[in-house]
Amino acid sequence: MNEEDEESFKMKNEQYVMELVERQLLHTSDETQWTDIVYWSDMQMAVAAMEKLKSVPAFQTFASMIDSKDIHLLHLIPVNLET
Repeated sequence: MNEEDEESFKMKNEQYVMELVERQLLHTSDETQWTDIVYWSDMQMAVAAMEKLKSVPAFQTFASMIDSKDIHLLHLIPVNLET
């Protein structure tokens, strides 16, 4: 993904996922693998956002660039490591 595509992706998606708590987009040094980590206030918000994104043209364009066999969607529960 070039810089222009990356910026476009960020801006277009921010319009539709305002309910998120935090988001990190990471990639390997050769940019062949990407991980998008999104923190939601609760599972209901996560599920609702995914449903909402399915109808967003910018998300559909982004999703079309990914081989579906490479997608690993996980809903994980954070662990508090503070003592």
